[in-house]
Amino acid sequence: MSEKAKMADYEKASKWMNDNWPNCKKLDVNWTMEKYDFPEYVRQWIKETWIKESDEYGGVYRKGMNIDKVIIN
Repeated sequence: MSEKAKMADYEKASKWMNDNWPNCKKLDVNWTMEKYDFPEYVRQWIKETWIKESDEYGGVYRKGMNIDKVIIN
């Protein structure tokens, strides 16, 4: 996937979360993502940009800045 396409998916995923789960700060894969049928591009965005707290329930993620993922130009 090109960098431009990835950024477009990230913007789309961020918009989907803001439209559907605006107050979500923490979630897990097995219960929240599966039960509420999160689109795959949103799942991928969360896994790549949110902070993984544990492997419980398929992975627990919280919103926040992950220093390892920050790109400085």
